[in-house]
Parts: sequence; C-alpha cells; structure tokens
Amino acid sequence: MAASVFTSSVLSVPGQRPLPRSIPHEGESGALRAVEGTRQTVNSTLAKDVQDTQADLYSVLSNVPAEYTTLRNEAWLPYFVKHEIRPPPDIDAGLLDGVPYRMGLLPQMNLAWWASGSRVVLWDYLLPAPNNLTVLADMEYPVTSVALVKPRRNVYQPTVSWVLLVVTSARITFHAIHQLPSQPNVASSPQSQPWELYASDLAVDTSSSGEMTSVCGTDDGRIFMCGARDGCVYELVYRRTESWGVIPFVTRGARYELMNRSVATGSSFYPALFGGPKHDLIRMVAVDSKRNVLYTLSNQEDISVYYLGPPAPANQEASLHFSAPYIAKNIYTAALTQSPTNPSLPNKQAFHIAALIPTLPQESRYIHLVAVTTAGLRLYFTFFRRNPYNPASPPYPTPNGAPVSLDLMFVRSPPTMPYDAVVPRTDPAWYGRQRPAEPQHPQGYAFSFTDVNSATVCSSDFLIGQALPKTGASAFSKAAILACSPDLGRLFRYNADPNPIGGTMSSMSYGSLGPAQRPPLTESWTILPLDGLTHGIAPLSQPSFILTTADSASVSSEMLTMFTSAPAQYVVLTTSGAYVLQHRRPVDVLRSLIERGARSGNEDDVQQFHDVFGKEQSCAMALAIACGNTLTLRDWTPPGASTGAQDAGAMTRYTATFEPQLGGQGVEHLAGRLFQRWGGHPIRLRMGAAQDEGTMLFSGKYQGLSIYVSRLLRPIWKEKVAAIAGGKFQTNVTMSTLSQVQTELTNLNLFLERDMSLFEIFTTDGPADDVARERELAACKAIKALVSRTIEAIAFVMLMIDFGLHDVMMQCDPPVRELLPKMSYEELLVTEQGTEAARALVNAIINHQISQQRSVDAVSDILNQRCGSFCSPEQVIVYKGYESIRLARQEHPSQRITHLQESLRLFSQAARALTPEKLSEYCKEYCDLGYPQGAIGLPLVCAREWDAFEEGAAYFAADKPQGDPRAYRYAQREAAYKCAFQSLMVFDDRVLQAADPAVTDADRLRNAAYSIALQSEDEIFHYNLYQWFVDNGQETRLLELHTPFIELFLTRPPPLLWKHELLWQFYIRNNRPTEAAFILNEMAHSTDPSLSLEQRISYLSRAVSNAKSLSAAVGDQSAVEFLTDLEERLEVAQLQAELYSQLQRAVGKDAGGADALKKLGSQLWTITDLWQQFAVPYNLDYIKLLILHVSNHSDLNLVMGTWRRIIETAKETAAMQGGAAHDYIADAMIRYGQRLYPSNVAFPLDLLLDELLRYQYDNKDTASIPSGWACRTLTSANVEWRTLFDILESIYLDHSSPPWSTSDGQAFLRLEIAQYLSIWFMAESGPMASMSTAEFPVGFVDTKVGEYLNQQTSEIGRKLLLELSKALRRTY
Repeated sequence: MAASVFTSSVLSVPGQRPLPRSIPHEGESGALRAVEGTRQTVNSTLAKDVQDTQADLYSVLSNVPAEYTTLRNEAWLPYFVKHEIRPPPDIDAGLLDGVPYRMGLLPQMNLAWWASGSRVVLWDYLLPAPNNLTVLADMEYPVTSVALVKPRRNVYQPTVSWVLLVVTSARITFHAIHQLPSQPNVASSPQSQPWELYASDLAVDTSSSGEMTSVCGTDDGRIFMCGARDGCVYELVYRRTESWGVIPFVTRGARYELMNRSVATGSSFYPALFGGPKHDLIRMVAVDSKRNVLYTLSNQEDISVYYLGPPAPANQEASLHFSAPYIAKNIYTAALTQSPTNPSLPNKQAFHIAALIPTLPQESRYIHLVAVTTAGLRLYFTFFRRNPYNPASPPYPTPNGAPVSLDLMFVRSPPTMPYDAVVPRTDPAWYGRQRPAEPQHPQGYAFSFTDVNSATVCSSDFLIGQALPKTGASAFSKAAILACSPDLGRLFRYNADPNPIGGTMSSMSYGSLGPAQRPPLTESWTILPLDGLTHGIAPLSQPSFILTTADSASVSSEMLTMFTSAPAQYVVLTTSGAYVLQHRRPVDVLRSLIERGARSGNEDDVQQFHDVFGKEQSCAMALAIACGNTLTLRDWTPPGASTGAQDAGAMTRYTATFEPQLGGQGVEHLAGRLFQRWGGHPIRLRMGAAQDEGTMLFSGKYQGLSIYVSRLLRPIWKEKVAAIAGGKFQTNVTMSTLSQVQTELTNLNLFLERDMSLFEIFTTDGPADDVARERELAACKAIKALVSRTIEAIAFVMLMIDFGLHDVMMQCDPPVRELLPKMSYEELLVTEQGTEAARALVNAIINHQISQQRSVDAVSDILNQRCGSFCSPEQVIVYKGYESIRLARQEHPSQRITHLQESLRLFSQAARALTPEKLSEYCKEYCDLGYPQGAIGLPLVCAREWDAFEEGAAYFAADKPQGDPRAYRYAQREAAYKCAFQSLMVFDDRVLQAADPAVTDADRLRNAAYSIALQSEDEIFHYNLYQWFVDNGQETRLLELHTPFIELFLTRPPPLLWKHELLWQFYIRNNRPTEAAFILNEMAHSTDPSLSLEQRISYLSRAVSNAKSLSAAVGDQSAVEFLTDLEERLEVAQLQAELYSQLQRAVGKDAGGADALKKLGSQLWTITDLWQQFAVPYNLDYIKLLILHVSNHSDLNLVMGTWRRIIETAKETAAMQGGAAHDYIADAMIRYGQRLYPSNVAFPLDLLLDELLRYQYDNKDTASIPSGWACRTLTSANVEWRTLFDILESIYLDHSSPPWSTSDGQAFLRLEIAQYLSIWFMAESGPMASMSTAEFPVGFVDTKVGEYLNQQTSEIGRKLLLELSKALRRTY
C-alpha cells in the first residue's frame, strides 16, 4: 500500500460499551455447556429432599398412638455396639486405694473422669495408652464432681478453650484448658483433639453454702449449679480485676461472686434464722445454650425454666440477666391425664425424673425440653404459650424466643419388651461366660425400666441406661441400654410409588401431608446389654441438619447426610469402660441386608427394604454402596479399643451379629446388581398423535443417580466459596468437607466410567422406549459431566488453599475479590460468571507462584493434573509468551524478531486464555517494540478464537437482534478489534510526530500495520475497521481502499446517509454509473431530515447525469425509461424548490407557515401532494400553473381562472402600492410566461392575448395604457413574433364575440395590428435586433402592411403603416 494513502491524523477512538472481562476456553465452554442443564436437576432434587424429610418434632408427636417398629432381624436394629474401650490398667495408680470413687463423662472433649478422695483422673478414651491419663491431685477436699464450661469473656486469654471445674465438698477449683487445633476428617469418626491443662489461682469457697452439684455452663461463660444442702440454684460469677498479673493462658487475681438465684437477696445469708429453706429443693439444673434458658428440677418433680437474657455481642461479657421462673407443677398428673393407662406411670411415689435434656433448635421450634423418668418415659415440654381454644394447634412463639410458660405437650412410653430382649436365654455369649442355671421367667414376661440413671436425646435418637435387676445370688450387675431411632422409611413414607401409571399412588412428600395424614413418630429400638453400671451417655458428635429456612426444623436429616457424614455415635461410660454405640442408617441397613442375603441365599429382607424405602431411595443407597462410598464401607477403631487376641472374644460378642462379614468388593458387586435390577428402564407416555414426543418417565437408576449426586453436593452446593474473617480471606467450607465430597464424587466417577453400561438398556418395546433410553442416557452423561467438573473444581479450590487463599486472592483484581465471597459453589460450577472467576483465579495463582520464585512449568503441570478441564492451564503459556517479550526487550533491535515471533506463536496458541485487558497490554508492548505483526495480528487471532463457535458472527449476520445472548460473543470480538485499532492509532501518532514521515521508520511500520489489517479475511473486522475510520472523521479513506468488503460494508443495513454518500462515489470511481445513479436517486428520496431540499435536487441532478451514460437496463426498466423517470423526478423536485420559495415569501414569519415550510423541505413530494397539501391550501396560483404544466394536465377553465386571479392580484398590488395596474399585470405575465411558455396547458397563448387585449380595450379611456401593450407584454415573455401576430390576426378576423364584433372593437384591433407590425420591425431590424435581416419576414410584413393600410380607418394607424412601408423599402 502506498504511503500517501494514510496521511491524515487518527482521532481518538470512540467510546465503547462495557465488555466482558474474560473469554471462555473451548474446553471450559464445552464443559460448561454439558452441565448447565444439570443445575435445575440438582436444585429440584435438593428441594424435594428437604420437603420430603422436613418435619418438626412437634408435628410427628401430635399424632397418636406412638408406634414402635417390629424388626424382622438384627440387620434392621438401629444401634449396635461398635467398640469396647477398656481403661488403661494403670488408672488405679491415680486413685486412692479403698476409697469409693465417682465417675462421669465430659463429652465436650471426649473425656471421662474418676474422682477418688481428693484426686481426679481424666481419661481421654480416644487416645491410646499410656498418654491418655491426666491426674489432678491435692484438691484438699473430697472431689464430688467435675465439669467443663466455656470461659467467661475477657477473663481468660483468648487461647483458653475450656474451663475445667473440680468441685469438692467445700471448694470449686478452676483449671484452664488450651485445646490445640486439629484438622477434622468428615470420613473418620470422632478423634481426640490435643489439649494442655493449666492451673489457675482461682478457687471459689463454697463452705458456707455446702457442696455443689449439677454444675453446667452456657456458651458465653455463665456457670450454674445447685446446692446439695439447701437445694438452691447458684450462679458463679467471676470477673477481671485491674491488679491481675498474667501467666500463659490464665490471668491471675479474678474476683468471684456466688449468687443465690433461688431466694430473694439477703435471705440466703441467714437460712437457719428462718427455719431452713422456704422453697422446693432443687436437685438438678440443665442449660440450653442455644436458647439461653436454664431448667431446674426440684425434689417435688417440678420443672422450672428461667430466661437468661439475649446473647451478648461477641466482644462483650455475658449479662447477668435472670428472669422469674415459669414452673411446670403436677407433672405426674398432667402425664397421667394424657396417658391414663401408661404402665410407666404406676403411682406418683414411683414417678421420678432422671434427666433434663434440652432439644436442639434444629429439631423443633416448639418442643424445647425432654424430661426422662427413671421408668424410661419421655416427657416433651414447651415454654411457649399454647392456644387455650385449640390445644392441638402449635404454641405461639415469642418474638425474642424467651419463655412465657412451661407446659407438658406429649408423653411417650418406652417400648414394651420381652425379658429375652434384655437377657437373652439362648445366647450366653452376650456376657462372655456361661450363666448358672436359674429359674426361667414365663414366656411373654415383660421387662420395664425402673432405675434409669443416664439418658440422652439427640437428633430424635433416644438412649437411656440402667442397671439390670439381679435375679439371683450368683448374678452379676449389668447395664441395659435402650436405643431408639426414628424409622425413616415409615415415618416419611418413602414407599409411595412415584410412578403415576396404572392408578397407583403418586409421589407424596411429608410436607404435603395434612395433620390427619401424617404418620406418628415411629421408632425402631434395640436393647444393648453392657458390662458394668452406667454412669453417662453422650453423643460423640453433633448431628447434621438440613434446613430450608432459619426457622425451620426437622426430626432428622439423616437421609440427606448419610452419604457425606459419618454415622451418629454415642459413648456409654460404665464401670467397666467406655462403649461406642453406632447408629445404623438406612444405607447401613441395606449393606447388612445384602451381606445377610448373600450368606443365606434369601433376598426377601432386601426386597422388604426396597418396599419400605421405594425405588428412588433404594437405588440411591444401592449406588452409594456399589461405587464404594467411604462412609458406608469404612470401619473405625478408636485407639483405645481392644484389638489383641485375648480380647477377640470380647469384641466378637458385641459385633459378630451385626458387623459385615463380606469383603468390600463383594458388597459393591452385589449392590451394583441390585441397582440395575431395581432401576428398571425409562418409558415414554404418548397421549396424542404418533408424532407427539410424549412425556419421559426416567428409570429408578437415573433418579437414584440424581439423588445420590445431589446429596453428595449438598454440603457445598449453596455454600459460598470464600469468606472474610479478620480482614483475611479464608475458605467458607472446611478442607475436610471438600476432601470428603471430592473423594465420594471420585469414587462415583470411577464407577460411572467403569459401569456406564448400566444405563444403556436395550429393549424391544418399540421406538418409544429407544427414545426414552437415549434421553435418559444423555441426562446421565450430563450428571457425570457435573461430577467430573465438581471434582476438578474442588481440587482447584484446595490448591488455592494450599498456596494460601488470602495471598492468592490479593493477586486478583478488586471485582474478583468482591465476587468470590458472594459466589456459591453452584455458581462456580455451572455459570459463565463462575468460569470467568476461575480464570481470574488461575491468573492470581500464577502471579502468586511467580512472586514466590516458583517455576511456571511446575504450576502448569499441577493445574493440568488436578483441574485441567475446569480451569485453563493455557494461562501458563501466556506467561511464557510474556517472558519472550521480556527477552526481546533485552536484545538488540536487530535480534528481537526471534523472541517476538515466539511470543506471538505462544499467545496465538493460548489466545482463549487471554483477557481484553491482557491483550491490550501485550499490544502496547508490541507497539513499543515496533512489531506490527503482533500488535495487529494477535487481536485478529483473539477475535477468531474468542468466538470459536461463530456465535458472534451469526449475531452480526442477523443484524444484532435485541436481547440475543450471542451479543456477548460479539462483544468479545469487538474487544479484540478495539486493541487492533488502538495499535493503528499508535502507529499513526508516531508518523505525525516524525520530522519527515516519507522517510522515517515510523511510516514503514504504519504502512505495515495497515497492510496486515487490510489483508485480513475477517469480514466483521473489516466492518469494524471501516466504522472506526468513519467515527474518526476519515471516511474518505474508504474510497482509497481496494478490498472486497468495502461495498458490503456500505450496503449493509441500516441504509445510513453517510454510507450512501460514500457508496455513490465508490461506484463512480469504479466506473459503475448505473449503481451510482440508483444510489443517488435513493439518497434524494431519503427520509433523513438532515437533508435539505437543495441537496436532494443536487443528488437527483447527479443521478440524471450518470443515467445519461447508461446503456444497460436498470432492474426492470430500460436505460431510456430509467433516465426519463429520473428527469421527471428532477423536474418535480425543481418545482418543489420553486414552491418552497413561493411559500416562504407567502407565509413570512407565520408559525403555521414555518411548519409547512419544514414539512415541505423534509422530503421530495409527488406532484399530487404538492398540489393538494401546499399549492391549493396556500393559494399559490403560479405554482398551480407550474404543477399543471409539469403534469401536462389540460383544464382551460382551471388555467384561465388561475390567470385571472393572477391579474386580479396584480391589480390589488398596484392599488396598494400606488402604481399603474397594467404595469403590474405586464410584470406578472412576463415573469410567469417566461417560465411557462410555450406550454399550451399552463400558458394558452390565444386566450391570454385575448384576455390582455380586452383589459387594454376596456381601460383605454381610463388608464394610460400604451398602444401595443398586450402584444409587447407577451413578446417580452419570449413569445415568437410571427406566432403572436397570427393569433392577433385570428382574433381580428374572428369578430364573433364582443367587443371585437363591434366597429370600435374592430378599429381597436386594426390599430393594435398596425402598432404590432411597427414594433416587430423595430425590434427585429433595429440595432438591438435578435435576428439578422435575412431572417426577418419582410415580404410577409410588407404584404400585411399593404393589406391593413387599405382597411385602416384611424389616422394614427395609417400613418404607422405608411412609415413602416417606407422603412421596409429603405431597409430591404
């Protein structure tokens, strides 16, 4: 390209609309497309799961009678003894010989304690010996109990996790515990967390109040207890003082106060003065830290509730609020009223409450407390006010959750069990030894609890313990544990058939059932006899709850969490050791049934499981076992459990009946066969014509897969990826949870890759089944794609955590840092925004690792190995390209080209990983290094790669429809083009800054850049480049280009005026007059209001000029027809221009006239419109004549009427201006005649001459009208002399109409003829004659002179003719 082509300056680039910040990688885009449809599947499955299982404890207890499930075999039992943990043999060394000891559990830290005299031994039963014992000696007084409470705020150092209270008969000693952090593992059962114990100088003297019992604390550090002597409730308050010295973890100098909360202030100091206490003696207290209430139990079996005030802010000390109590009295009577025939309520004297257990808020909004009696009876209380008019309705919650009453709501009895359930007569191995012979109880003898001493209720699981009754002198003491758990299959009606075919029941969720339809709380139960006497029962871990809203509650969410959470476990402390009881979840039941059926060859129990839980749930659980879910196959042995050969028998007696005996692979294989058998195949329902696709009913296999995947994703799906705590970014989901979800998904993914054929069911039921099968297989593959993508996404997040999440986030741009704490894993996985965020995070990881002096290749390998398809490792290639640019900067200019070429190759290879910001940065680098191949070529590569599927190109081809999602891809193309234009502008500016552009290197680089741009085959780029020229005022450059896209650009809709202006010039330059004439005609008739009437006429005139050189046809018109049409249009346009001028003079400054002028000048009008809309309404007589002339419309009456109005108008004007009327008439006739003559339509000469002669004749006596005025006026209007004479003579000869029929009229005409001949001669023969002498018709004039000389009666006429005759002879 010649240098002279681009010499004008380049103006600033026009503003662009906001663009996406990143461009999707093809692999990322494909993966994202594959999983987009699964988002709704997961969300709907999760919502249905919650709806099916969401049931408040109040709801299921409202329906009576309470039910207990009769189980067919041991595999269905809800609990089994998982492990027995014996205390270390050296525990006796920490106790005093011969001194009775007490013991209990500290479940907060998985500790057990023994107290003997003034010594305390702490046993961490989850740690192996010998490091699991801690001895506290020299307590001065006999130890009565040990408790763990939370530290009070702002008293202990922040590192103190717990306060250990050692309660003696006269003192309470404080010890601080620092619990070291550890990494929990969801897949494993609870494990010991390292801790350190520190002594404190804080000790509370209780000698004046006596021994304290039932010590408990709230989460914010308040401590409550009851006095064993006076039965009062005490609160121990300790505060910080300014004089404290500080030692590690513990602060010295605390000031304490023991506050009696049971009696009025002051009365507690003198109890003996008033004859002892005046209130019921309190023997037990319990704290509900979640609701901030305190419960007390009196010797009269009355329960009171106290409100402890709203929770204090995190940085403030707890308040000392303590409300007046609400008391539930006569509980026995209330329970008997509800259950009058209950065998657990024999009489009031035998009614004793053994435990107060607050419920978890997640279990119920209305049930707040469960009291357990020594007979195993459960009493459910609420502290909200009940509806007195409708006792069956739920209580009214208070706004702040504070108690307003305490009422017994429900009573639930323990199951009635045969004696054999407690002491099996046929299985002495339960005890490990043969029992002596003893009298047998009769068949059907019922055993009932009478001495429950331990109980717990958690997640609606109910465990109580007591000593077995002694049946003989040789009998030994045993502990009986009753374990109950909701029967989820029956409680939530999973056996409802979801298939609506054949009139069967449709799927029904629990939440959709009415109160009368909801089943009562159905529980399965078992009795577990243990060695020793029970001294405590507590959960090893808190259960998981899945709630839809903050105020919802559920009896159990175990169905939703059993694939991602370990089973519930409880520890039972007896005098023989600690026993771990494990809950058997539905999936565990299925596993046991599979193994039992494999051993016996009978699958009836397995089929019963399917009937109870239904096809979908059964398939989901079978799939979990088949793919090797670690939480269904993993066994856990606590470090202190018996494992030696000598204890094998002891272990077997608790596990042999229930534990799996089949290898893991065998279980998986059998579960896979069940999954295939239960799943069935998909079908299609068609109700109409054969072409109707119908409704697809996917098989149980697909439903089971979607349920299983959704439940695996549940712990992270709606959770945010990151959180900000203390000003730093941290993961919002723990590493253990991420690792567990990833592990289970990986196992599932391997199973699907190995056994995807399970979903490829071939049937012979016709094409309908084939279509359904294909649809289901596609849906299953989409779920598998989601599984694969989630595995890599978790790996990516975990990689960021390994590298330091906060440090990585600080490498991101502010928008990304703001986005990630708001983005859920769902959005990260299945949205475009999540893909963009991942790409930005990859950049941040690479930047962070480079700042740590780590290899870019190593980072690339890690990303490829862990999450190659989720994120784009091509970012590493980008960094390699940038490294080449950096090397090019360091080289001599003559040696740069190699590095620059390599950088361009790398950038082009990883173009999809570039962002518009990075592309702009690299283009600037190329410009600075004088490398137009990169500055222009790289944006063109990016434009192609960023729109790899041509969605943006299709959007452009469709004229950019509004609201089209493809606009996003087109915007990405524009972002790349913008970088190329910026580079062109840089090269242009350098030429302008050079001293001599013709010889400088800047001119060479600029020409090379434009050459690369114009050689591109990207049509959309050319369109944008041409538009860029136009926007910068350089549209004339387009006429100098020779590319195949110029004409397409100029003819592309919309048909803008500036495009046509360039287009017709383009056609002229390329010798295409036909197209030029056509475009000019279009421009003249454009509706663009910016065009003036003069411009439109100019365009038409140019169109006519170009059309005159045409030889070929134009469309369906010949060249002559096209030209004629244009000429007629031009004539009408010129008429319109004259009309505009006339109208402008006519209306002046009138507002209405201004509107008419604007309307008239806004477009080219047809001749009919000009007549109807302008000429007639505004009485433009001359314009009317022009219109009649142009349209060749002959109407003599209309024409002459118009001329007469013109004459009258001239008269009126003359009268107003004081002039001679005949002069004004002559002026109008001359002006209009010169324009209209020789039109016979608009200028009928004979009629006009007659009209003027009559006016002259009529006014010959009153006005000084010169002789020959009429004829002289018309000759001045360019009428030929001979033509006018012939008409004048014909008027004279045709004397049929007056006044020419009279003698005066004849005489007037003869004189006019004489005068006309004289004027004719003078005009044509004088010095100013317009024709030569030879052209003057002398013979004709001489003949007429002779002829009219004989007829002339006027002396003036004769004289004129005689002089004319002489002149003719002199001249000729």
